Amino acid sequence: MRYALSCLLSISILFICITAEAKADDTSDSIYTLKHVLKVHIATPDSALSLLNTMEAKKLEKLCLINAQRGIVYAGKGQQRMALNYALKAYQDTILRHEYIYYLQTMSCIVNAYKLLENHKLSIRYLTEGIKAAREMGHKQTEANFLFTMGENYYALNQKQEAYDYFIQAINLLENEESFRMKPYLSYFYGELTSYLSKEGKYKEAIAICNKREELINLMKKQDGIPLGYIDQQSAYLYIKQAYLYAQLGILQKASTHFEKFSATRYSKHKAAHIDITAYRLAMKQYKQIIDYYQKTDLTELTADTISREF
Repeated sequence: MRYALSCLLSISILFICITAEAKADDTSDSIYTLKHVLKVHIATPDSALSLLNTMEAKKLEKLCLINAQRGIVYAGKGQQRMALNYALKAYQDTILRHEYIYYLQTMSCIVNAYKLLENHKLSIRYLTEGIKAAREMGHKQTEANFLFTMGENYYALNQKQEAYDYFIQAINLLENEESFRMKPYLSYFYGELTSYLSKEGKYKEAIAICNKREELINLMKKQDGIPLGYIDQQSAYLYIKQAYLYAQLGILQKASTHFEKFSATRYSKHKAAHIDITAYRLAMKQYKQIIDYYQKTDLTELTADTISREF
């Protein structure tokens, strides 16, 4: 779960990066541009860093923007301390305030790094500024992301009422937005809120959120240009969670029905899916199936991050 969450956080940062790319004024085909670095930083982060070093040496771009991009690259590499170091350097340069997309991008990097480093109070401090800035700029996508991240920090501090207040604020903000590009964020928020409620045994409330997510996914299915792989993955996450929740409530027929829906998705065959499958089978008391699965599985193919606590 922690691995999956980290990946999704990286996606959140990437989404802001893509927005920055779309807003970039530079239209040059040169590889020594922020636009090009944004394009390659996930696939080839070391090359992206090398390009940024050259850009700094040749003074091809403002240093604060170069440092902002370094922060994003290191965040994508999972090196949160390095990401924080460069993001803070960029943040401390007053020029960054006039580059509003890069400013939001940098704030996102800072708050996520502090959260992942478990310095929740500092993450909250910067989030307070970030939420205000995003609101003033009318950047609702980032505002919602910051609100939800604020909730995650409060949850980690065991201040659950504050956490849920922020979760709901983030969800309400996106539910009231017509823009399609907000929908993937909303689906993610629904999924995370479901997990928090489930962890506390609030299964009926979690199912209610799942129902809202199902409506959203069905709406996204009708949109042109949505990758089939994305819809398949979102549907798989939803179905296996519904199966688990119904199993916990003892509604076994519904649990089985949703597990069959999950099994029909392509994602259900992915190695990472075994965590949720195991949780479901434990809830259904299908212990023999769990044993059979792991006896047939090459455990060396499963990374440490994907082996559940129940294993």
